[in-house]
Amino acid sequence: MATPHASSAGARPRVVLAKRGDVLLKLGNANDETTSELVVSSNTLSMASPVFDAMFNSGFAEGQNLSSASPRAISLPEDDPFYMTILCNILHFKTSAVPVRLESIQLINFTVLCDKYDCVEAVQTSCRIWIADLTHNADIWNLERLLFSTYLLDLPKEFSLVTRIIIQETADPMSAGGPLPGRDLLPLVIIDRIQQDRKARLSQIIAFLTPQSVQGKVNRVFSRKDYESYFSVTSCHVSRKEVGEL
Repeated sequence: MATPHASSAGARPRVVLAKRGDVLLKLGNANDETTSELVVSSNTLSMASPVFDAMFNSGFAEGQNLSSASPRAISLPEDDPFYMTILCNILHFKTSAVPVRLESIQLINFTVLCDKYDCVEAVQTSCRIWIADLTHNADIWNLERLLFSTYLLDLPKEFSLVTRIIIQETADPMSAGGPLPGRDLLPLVIIDRIQQDRKARLSQIIAFLTPQSVQGKVNRVFSRKDYESYFSVTSCHVSRKEVGEL
């Protein structure tokens, strides 16, 4: 479990994630009320993130004279303390400190942070749990957020499920929820493919309900299996690498 240390009045709250941590991450802007400090292990961060590995092991100032006796302070004012704390808790195996649930917009912000530090593989297990919870009864706004997150996290199975739900069970236009953080990271080819498949799905339904298609079937009892076999289950099941090759 992460160990919080008492701080003097006005000081940043400090949490120790590694007893022999050699880095002190200073999170947030000094003018904000959400600032905090994390004592972390440079080795742990480096193993999970090529970005941190370069920071600590490529001759940069941040990686010089690292010592657990006097952890080197590194300021990350651009990174939200809430999401960076979650990331560091996951990387340091502090599972009890990891939230059980995230809202879809929180998942997006966390995903963008993980993509920034190139460590999505290290957080995929936790994200699968959040995504499974968010997928139930999600509207098009939240589904579009999940589409973005599952793509950026490189989770083909979850991505396929989200696209299938969007194609088969929604009719509202995409982007109804407005711009998303990091939306430019989602290739337009994915949105185009989903829109095409939704139109094809609608055409199938219309064809199925027209008198010409019904003729000759009126005496047939349709089961769920019959229905599903008529309407092929359409979804996108691709990885980020495969999308990049399209």
